[in-house]
Amino acid sequence: MSQNGLLIRLVIVKVPKMDPEFEKTYRDHYPKLFRIAAKMLQDREGAKDVLQDVFTAYYFAMSNEKTLRMPRRVLLWRSSAEGLRWDAVEVGEV
Repeated sequence: MSQNGLLIRLVIVKVPKMDPEFEKTYRDHYPKLFRIAAKMLQDREGAKDVLQDVFTAYYFAMSNEKTLRMPRRVLLWRSSAEGLRWDAVEVGEV
């Protein structure tokens, strides 16, 4: 396809469907973890980066049956590994 002499290429990528267990855990826990991280870091973008690391680690740990039985515990563990403590701040809007 060409527009004004520029070649435009369209790339279609099939995105895999998210694992339903991961999606549920993400929806259930992301808001609270985000509020805590943003409050502790005083930086919303930094909080997003930390949570990306936390949920990426959780996603790869999901092959472990214990992770699936206790998602909150695993998220707490990963969050603390990233320097967050759930009990460190009062949760409110950031």
